[in-house]
Amino acid sequence: MIDAYLAPEPMAYLANEYGYGVANQNALPLVKPDIIKLLSLDDPAMLDRTIFYKYITDEQRQLWTNTWSEVKTSQ
Repeated sequence: MIDAYLAPEPMAYLANEYGYGVANQNALPLVKPDIIKLLSLDDPAMLDRTIFYKYITDEQRQLWTNTWSEVKTSQ
């Protein structure tokens, strides 16, 4: 299944239809030019400017945990 998703045609489909990034550069010729521009798929340096996950502090995690506990017990 992974091999199928990584093949150029399915990867291009996922980019064109769902705005996914591409891990296989052979898919780029099959991706619509406006999608390539919109997602900066032709710019490998984009990864250097991307924040994939913003970490939360221990205090924030505790606040979220307390708030969720409140929500669960209020039913």
